[in-house]
Amino acid sequence: MQGPNLSKLAKSEDSRIDQMTQRVNTAGAGKNTCGCNRRCLGGMSRVPAGLLRVRRFDSSALRIAACGLLAGNCAVAFAAKSRPAPLNKRGVDLIRLRDGSVLLGSLVQQNRRLPAVIAVRRGWLETAQPELWKREADRLQQRERTRLTLLGNRVRLWRDERADDASLLVFLDRELERVEAAAARAEAGAVELTSEFLLITIPREKVRRIYAQPHRRKQIALLAWREHLPAVEVTSIRDLSRQLELREIAAPDHLTDPSDRLPPESDTEREWAARVAICEFVYRRPVELQGTGNTLFRSDGSETVNAAELLKGLLTTQLDSALAKLAGMNGGRERRQQPDDRVAIAAASREGARGVRVTRVDYDLTDYRVSVHTNFLARMPDNRWQSVWHTKESLSTAKVPNTSLDRLRRDSRIATVITSAKEIGADETAVRTALRFEATTMNAQHAVDLRFIAFRDRFLDRLDMPRMTVGSQ
Repeated sequence: MQGPNLSKLAKSEDSRIDQMTQRVNTAGAGKNTCGCNRRCLGGMSRVPAGLLRVRRFDSSALRIAACGLLAGNCAVAFAAKSRPAPLNKRGVDLIRLRDGSVLLGSLVQQNRRLPAVIAVRRGWLETAQPELWKREADRLQQRERTRLTLLGNRVRLWRDERADDASLLVFLDRELERVEAAAARAEAGAVELTSEFLLITIPREKVRRIYAQPHRRKQIALLAWREHLPAVEVTSIRDLSRQLELREIAAPDHLTDPSDRLPPESDTEREWAARVAICEFVYRRPVELQGTGNTLFRSDGSETVNAAELLKGLLTTQLDSALAKLAGMNGGRERRQQPDDRVAIAAASREGARGVRVTRVDYDLTDYRVSVHTNFLARMPDNRWQSVWHTKESLSTAKVPNTSLDRLRRDSRIATVITSAKEIGADETAVRTALRFEATTMNAQHAVDLRFIAFRDRFLDRLDMPRMTVGSQ
């Protein structure tokens, strides 16, 4: 899906500037301050970053574009000599300390009763706050040794618990070898700090001021960091947006997650339990249940809803809804049941699983919509089960093509359900409506499946990245 236009996002937060009228191809040639012999961004002190307005397409303009695209050092030089944009025109958050120093990055925690936590780009910190960078580097060296020791112990214990699971052991042995090698380097004082960002924790009493950017401005900064644009900390979102658009990058609908660019942290006991549950879901036999309301059935590892079972439930719901409407009850809407995961938890417990995926389908027979919810539950150290990830896709039945309905009718299982439904009073209109709902369900199911796979696969490369977040229950 095409993301929102970045220029529009920027203009909504920034005032309109005067349009550049000077032709770029009339800029003076010769040696520029950036050291480039061609006409480039580094030599155009009057051209705002990211703004290249060429009045006519000629060879001069082509040379300018080539220089701007290929000579990355020129763009950096230009960004470095530009004046920092006002804070309310940028996309980065700010923490000002009582000693006068400033941190620019992305706030992670700003609860007034807790220390402030901000993710800061390592390259910026080394230059802007060298003393703080040295203290943080020393702290990270010590913390890395402790973290690797704990991780190694956890993997060994996990390996002993699942000694009979061959496919899981292949993954755990590989990870244990990696962790032990990293621990040996850390003990020898050879820890490499390669993460792009660091988490800085500031005690509340040392904080003078916190400035948190609005969601839309922060989104642009996070995206610019992801694309490694220069000087994001001091550049306006207007200029960042233009640079991103030159790369044909659109902003996603959600905040870009920078957690995979932070140094690894030790998981809490609950976070580790969730990570273990996700890995075992893949490397052991997965436990998945699907259905409507509290009527759930095993899907046996399939990622497709059992169409015949859901269609049968939908036809029954339609008949019940019609009777309720005649009686003046419920306005024709299906009664919503409070989700109960005990059936899914019992199924997972019987197989000794530590994670279970539950998918539910909700039908709105008044607005003709289908909502598919997928939830991943993990068993916590206290043996209670907690949701660690959830997504939802809601679609209208109006755009289902007739070819999809015909394809469903040819399914032998669905044909049997339709015959049985007609025997108990369902007419052709009800059947076609049910088929539309089923086709929409399959589309929504496909969407949530893709999201779940993307979530799941992030944790299958290594056991300490990316960060796992599990709230208290």
